[in-house]
Amino acid sequence: MSDAAERYDVKLDVAAEPIADIPAVDKLLAECKQSPPDGIILVVGALHPDYWSHTNKFVAEKGDLPTIVFSPMGTSFTGHLQAARKAKRCFTAATQDHGWLATGVRMMRAMWT
Repeated sequence: MSDAAERYDVKLDVAAEPIADIPAVDKLLAECKQSPPDGIILVVGALHPDYWSHTNKFVAEKGDLPTIVFSPMGTSFTGHLQAARKAKRCFTAATQDHGWLATGVRMMRAMWT
């Protein structure tokens, strides 16, 4: 993602810690409301029911914030993807290709050019 951000002239801020519990989701939502980014890319890190409840909570409460949910192979089944897939201004990418994240950065850039 860093290489893609440099290539497409996108300012990329990466969270130092994973969003691993509801208080962390609430903190991220508050930060996004306080100082809205142009968009956000959520990367689902593990197949665990709580991670999808965290992702779905963010997607449900994010408002109009453009969001990409990246679910690498092994982190979801079809049912996990439905809430994000149906959400307004949210794109869900489920693929085994981690290089796809460069496409996600490019998609965010395209929205603002």
